[in-house]
Amino acid sequence: MTTIFSCSPATYTVDPSSEPVSLTTLWIPLDAVTDLWASFGKEATTPAATEATGQAFAALAAERAALRHYHSTHTDWRWDTDPPSGSDVFHAHEEAIEALSAAAIHWRNVVSALERSGNEWPQEETIQQDIHALIGHALAERLRVWTIAQHLLAEQVTCYQRDAATDPRTDRKGTRS
Repeated sequence: MTTIFSCSPATYTVDPSSEPVSLTTLWIPLDAVTDLWASFGKEATTPAATEATGQAFAALAAERAALRHYHSTHTDWRWDTDPPSGSDVFHAHEEAIEALSAAAIHWRNVVSALERSGNEWPQEETIQQDIHALIGHALAERLRVWTIAQHLLAEQVTCYQRDAATDPRTDRKGTRS
């Protein structure tokens, strides 16, 4: 049997000693990821491999929806002169966070399908290596979308904390007087 797919290592790695990653670097262009899964899908010969491809494209669609929600709200705000309220940020981010959550679930489903696909070719070492590389890629994508969601959640918290600190009805500790 020939190799069904060859992919390079994931481009997103976690290094605990590195500086925190900014949200703008996590919203990556998805063209390379799309090309990777399109190439795999062209060579998919099993139901599980085809399911993995479909789930990957569903994840990409969910992430694009999240980015659209994020940009549609953030482009109108003037963070430096008139920052949005915590409530504004909460409501604006919820749709993006829900879409990112859906993307993460699809990436998990990619891994499950690839695991099943790998079981269909137990004797083919090259195929197993390719599948493991794709699983690593899918897990890295899942981590990336959860990291974006975490940044959005942190932004919600920060805005509410800022609102509490500037509310004249609260004392210095942020509790109501």
